[in-house]
Amino acid sequence: MPKNSNVYAVSQLPRRLLTGILASLLLLILLTGCGTDDVQVVSFRTSGDPAEEAAYQTLVDAFHEAHPEIRIEFSHIASAREYRTRLVTDFAAGAAPDISLMNYRRFASFAASGVLEPVGPYLDQSDIISMADFYPVATEAFLWHDELMCLPQNISSLVVYYNQDLFDAAGVAYPPDRWTWAEFLETAQALTQDTNGDGQTDQFGLGVEPSLYRLSAFVWQNGGPLVDDLDQPSRLTVTRFPSLKAMEWFVALQTEHHVVPNRVEEASLDSESRFVAGQTAMFLDSRRGTPTYREIESFVWDVAPLPQAVEPAGILHSDAYCLAATTENKEAAWTFIEFANSVEG
Repeated sequence: MPKNSNVYAVSQLPRRLLTGILASLLLLILLTGCGTDDVQVVSFRTSGDPAEEAAYQTLVDAFHEAHPEIRIEFSHIASAREYRTRLVTDFAAGAAPDISLMNYRRFASFAASGVLEPVGPYLDQSDIISMADFYPVATEAFLWHDELMCLPQNISSLVVYYNQDLFDAAGVAYPPDRWTWAEFLETAQALTQDTNGDGQTDQFGLGVEPSLYRLSAFVWQNGGPLVDDLDQPSRLTVTRFPSLKAMEWFVALQTEHHVVPNRVEEASLDSESRFVAGQTAMFLDSRRGTPTYREIESFVWDVAPLPQAVEPAGILHSDAYCLAATTENKEAAWTFIEFANSVEG
């Protein structure tokens, strides 16, 4: 029988050769097993448009080349609202990603819940990056009870992105380095147009996220406070003069001057999408919008500073890498955060 023949053939092999073959097979099995066990897996989640997703994928690929012993499981959620909702539910369920990006406006609730691993001690022990590599205003934004909870990965200010082609077509001068609220409004009015004569606005002069975050810069510019206490805020103060005057001016951009889409128009197509589509001449945004705008081929755009009023003021925007307290491979996760904030990353 063939089966018996095979057994007989193996039994006739020289003992030294047979021992060598078995040893080689055992070594191969051990090496294969060790290779699998040595790779540490770290989950990483981000949010944003396709350009941002591509940028983070490039970062992950570069990290894999530099650190083959760590595998990053990268996931991306395009919708910012869905992203925030998923983070809340996943952290509550103890199933949060090891590393997630959070805005400085969002991280505090997670820090207060004790679900984040402070990154300050890791930064103190790093030989690759140090606190001196970061702007103090960025790291201070992610302090919780004087402890650094997340590591900033960007910092930018709120600026005016503008469509040069629409300015040229309307014969409107580009925004200057310094301009007033009145000049800002006048420019937006000149660029708000009914291009087909049907009585409906087809091109808005300005697009802005209708939020307190966007309003705050104008409140401060008018010399007013936004909250009653910066360290321990308990209530908003935008209903008091001069904060109220700033809020009234901001709201009037839509309700009185109609240079900004109303609520229904914004719901049908948000201002950022209108700007990208060439239907809005100016849009207030931070640097995080730049990767998307660099993909625009239909028009030329540039940036200008915010208009100013009584006092110069603006907003700094920052996102950070946050480490979940439930992370099993904390050192591996920190290695990725460290790489992302290094020269290589």
